[in-house]
Amino acid sequence: MPPKGWATVSIREDVRRALEEIASQKGFSSLNDVIVFLLDKYREFTDVSVKLTDVSVRCDKLLTDISVKLDALLQSRGSESSITTTARASVESSTQNKPATVTVKGQPRERKHVIVFSLDWAKQKGINVEEYMARREREGYICNDTASKVCCVWREDIEQIIVELNSSNAGMDDLERVLSGEKLEIARTAVEAGLLWYDNKEKRWRAPL
Repeated sequence: MPPKGWATVSIREDVRRALEEIASQKGFSSLNDVIVFLLDKYREFTDVSVKLTDVSVRCDKLLTDISVKLDALLQSRGSESSITTTARASVESSTQNKPATVTVKGQPRERKHVIVFSLDWAKQKGINVEEYMARREREGYICNDTASKVCCVWREDIEQIIVELNSSNAGMDDLERVLSGEKLEIARTAVEAGLLWYDNKEKRWRAPL
């Protein structure tokens, strides 16, 4: 009959030998001490496993959030229009105090010849399109919004383009004949946005100046 608080347990001979080996290595005086030691190690392992599981769940959630935000960012960038001009090198070295004609991508930046972005992007960013265009026009742009995008073109550029087109008696299909480089890119963008058009009645190019 075992003492109070103790119990008799039957184990296989190979298990007993394994426990005795651990007892010898750890300096335990009884197999009970070995079993207590192993139970403590099991509890520690279980606690670590639970913590690792929690960390894994948090990491999965974080990766999911990052993936969702990245998809949203890529979609917004994909909806933004871009205008590439041919004068990046000359513009970067220019010192004139007027908008620089560069590639316009993503969020509209200050002091450019042309600013174009989608209405979807404006909605995502909480931009009031009417207020934005009014502010740009006060700065010296002329602006218009179409069914899908907003376009602002530097007023002086449009004025110069109109002078060149009309002085050359250019018709609707003569943009490439009269203009080239960045002016041609600006004119094409302005025509597409309704900021530059050919008046068939008066045979002249016009803009909402």
